[in-house]
Amino acid sequence: MGCCGTDFLFPMKVDIYYPQVEQNMYGQIKKDWSFDRTVNCSLLQDNLSKEDIPLDAYVHPKDRLIGRIQIDVRVSANKEKYPVSNILFGNVRNQFDDLIYMETSGEREGKGTLYEIVSFDPFVGPFGSIEYYNVTLRRTENQGVEDW
Repeated sequence: MGCCGTDFLFPMKVDIYYPQVEQNMYGQIKKDWSFDRTVNCSLLQDNLSKEDIPLDAYVHPKDRLIGRIQIDVRVSANKEKYPVSNILFGNVRNQFDDLIYMETSGEREGKGTLYEIVSFDPFVGPFGSIEYYNVTLRRTENQGVEDW
């Protein structure tokens, strides 16, 4: 096993980003994303077959990750609460800090793929405490988010 606080349940790391939301005089929303922290996780490609996805859904299995994360990412490191629609995951890497999912073309070529949350559910253990959170992520359509 490696170092850096990972264990067999959470052998990977991912960076969490939250936005500062501003609105211009025309009411248009602008989000300036900033890095919050790195957390331990376990994320794998979703192996749903195309038959398992509803025909009207605009989802490709290769663009989805499923897994678990140790902490509640709806609460930032400075205890601010965010809706799951305002959280980005990026730079999924292994215990040796090697990027696992990266963009191979476009504005973010060679950089970590950005993901948004599809579902985020607590896993409650036999004694009633939350042991981890199940998460489903999808690749964001806009990979052109500015670097942080």
